[in-house]
Amino acid sequence: MRFTSPLRLPLQTGSTALKLVLFTFALIPFYWGVWPVLVIYLMSRDARRRRASDIVLSEGGVEVHGGPHEGFSSTWSAIPPGTAVVRLTDELFYKTGDDPAVYQQQFLIDGVELARGGAAEEVASMSAVAALIDETVATTSRSAPVAAPNVPTCATCGAPLVPVDADVTRCPHCGSEAAVPASVRAAVRESAAVRRSTAGVRRALTGGSASATNWLIAATGVSGHVGIPLAVLLVVTHHRSAAGIPILAPMVFIALATSFIAKRVAVRALAFGCAAIAPVDPSHPPCCRRCRAPLPATDDLLARCAYCGVTNVLGIDTGSTSFDDFGDVDEILSRHRRARLVAWAIAGAGVALCVLLLAWSA
Repeated sequence: MRFTSPLRLPLQTGSTALKLVLFTFALIPFYWGVWPVLVIYLMSRDARRRRASDIVLSEGGVEVHGGPHEGFSSTWSAIPPGTAVVRLTDELFYKTGDDPAVYQQQFLIDGVELARGGAAEEVASMSAVAALIDETVATTSRSAPVAAPNVPTCATCGAPLVPVDADVTRCPHCGSEAAVPASVRAAVRESAAVRRSTAGVRRALTGGSASATNWLIAATGVSGHVGIPLAVLLVVTHHRSAAGIPILAPMVFIALATSFIAKRVAVRALAFGCAAIAPVDPSHPPCCRRCRAPLPATDDLLARCAYCGVTNVLGIDTGSTSFDDFGDVDEILSRHRRARLVAWAIAGAGVALCVLLLAWSA
């Protein structure tokens, strides 16, 4: 099995739970009715069932951390091939106007449901994890990836050559030496430029745990269902200048929860869209996820392929299959930053509005 160190991946990002909590805010003005209160209760209960969870893959098997299925574990031998799947359910997620209805999907291992969600990013997470688990169970032995035809190979054994900034390179398979083209040497030197993204990738891969995300979603719901009615009460009782204060907490918690979920989505994209292919032999270098050529030696978190120019994330082994096209590292980090900036811009607008109301009433 390839997981020499545990690999933690987001199973449910928490976006479905947050959206359900936010949906309940629209019913707050109708607290006086029995049906709205019942709907709020049911949606809140459903949000709790859809809270964020992580799946940890290791040499021993799989474990679920966080979410409603916290504590589930299974060894690899206990998972029959082809039983890690994502299936469509008949449970409605949402429907707006004449658009087609969106239904929830469930992630199962050997018939046991471990996650359910309807948001696109959650379905993508579940599908990628299911494909990785199914590939791991079905693969009894790993073979070295076949490099693209344009990658230089060893004249003796035919293995792809490891790019180095030197006149010659030594084949890791047979030990033969081969000349390194000047273009490859230049590409190895230029690969140092990817280090500017290393800090962003490291920040994206750390934090954003399922438990912290769930606490923020819960805080969003509680503060919203307390703060919004209180703000309405202040307006009704002619204390409009203070009406913005009670909604500050839910806006900040919404921003924090959205920021954590964005980080979890970035982890999925980096793991399944940018991870280098781990070598079969630990003494050999990892391979590029696109052209399957050996990557230049580096102690950094990122390595740029000297043959095709694609940036690879090192230290994450999600197999030889790309499950989706998530874009390059810089593109993923840019989406991550935009999502966080939008969330905090909304929170900042709320704070500014509150300050303006207080200043206006002074």
